[in-house]
Amino acid sequence: MKKSTLIIKLGALGDMIQAMSMFKILCQQYENNLTLLTTEPFVDLARRTGYFKTIICDNRKSIRSTLSMIKQVRAYSFDHIIDLQNVDRTRLYKILLTGSYRAWIAPCRINKENHPFKRFKHLCKTQNWPTLPPVDITTMAEPLLNEPTLPYALIIAGASNAHGGQKRWCQKKYAALCNHIIKQGITAVLVGSKSDHLDELAALCPDAINLIGQTSLYQLISLGLNATYCIGNDTGPQLIIAASGCPTITLFSALNPPNKGGAWPWNKERHLNLYKDNLNDLSVEDVIDALKF
Repeated sequence: MKKSTLIIKLGALGDMIQAMSMFKILCQQYENNLTLLTTEPFVDLARRTGYFKTIICDNRKSIRSTLSMIKQVRAYSFDHIIDLQNVDRTRLYKILLTGSYRAWIAPCRINKENHPFKRFKHLCKTQNWPTLPPVDITTMAEPLLNEPTLPYALIIAGASNAHGGQKRWCQKKYAALCNHIIKQGITAVLVGSKSDHLDELAALCPDAINLIGQTSLYQLISLGLNATYCIGNDTGPQLIIAASGCPTITLFSALNPPNKGGAWPWNKERHLNLYKDNLNDLSVEDVIDALKF
């Protein structure tokens, strides 16, 4: 059975969230006839969007499995392949899939701009597609059994431990921030994964509600819908909260400067960045001052 358009988006979580508006535009442009090539962690998320008739999983376990996936894709003879990942791996796929598609489309960098949302906006302009809207994933929200009492603020203190944890603001400073928030009459709610190892933060701020490891990605959306604001590192869950419409303050270091990520291009009035070359140089007072946005 022939499918007209293949979208390639392999991950990671934050990148998938950034691509949600692009998925919506492409679904409209190609008459709800999309196939997605992604990786196993994002199959359920992609399925819940409702944008894709077929999802092909690129498990990347071995050369043999990759060649099997290429054979599967070639069998569809797609009219268009839209490579939203646009990395060395997918550029190799372009070569391996030669002859099985009519057009290969990929976003490019604009003046060395790496931010995916800006690159997607430029792609829409060059292809004469509709203007890219802000990311919105509220339809995927799932309720919590015991949602925190209003008002509350979300704290996302986790992030990848790659590069020595340089994407993370220290837990002691997050704890001081949480205690300040609580003194303002707002409940601090800690969210994230158990793999973030945020025991120090939880111990230093016992009056916060600790939901670390207790929510699904889709329950995070529900929390974001009702939160006063969210403060966190540049990580996938922070983008999920932002995509619920919740005002966010995201902390960036030189390892992950704002031109490469974050929700700020969606709506600059709702999504604020704080940047230091070294996040250890960002003070609690800097973040408290930003709460006036």
